[in-house]
Amino acid sequence: MKTTNEFELISKLIESYKSSSRNNNKFEKVVKSTKWDEVYETLDETTIYQKADVTLEVMSLNPFDSIKPLLMVGTEMIYL
Repeated sequence: MKTTNEFELISKLIESYKSSSRNNNKFEKVVKSTKWDEVYETLDETTIYQKADVTLEVMSLNPFDSIKPLLMVGTEMIYL
């Protein structure tokens, strides 16, 4: 069962991604202000953010880039 904190994090990530503008990147602010358990970069320069059962894979924190982030909760994938 997911904890309230995991649900809050998922909701914040999705909402901030959808509500970001070119002048106010809310998504980047949420990602950078979150205390992640682990952050690392893969060989293809994807940055992985891990917190409990939540994994965020991004090539860029800019919501207007063509490559969309991948949010995984356990085995469920959510493309932002």
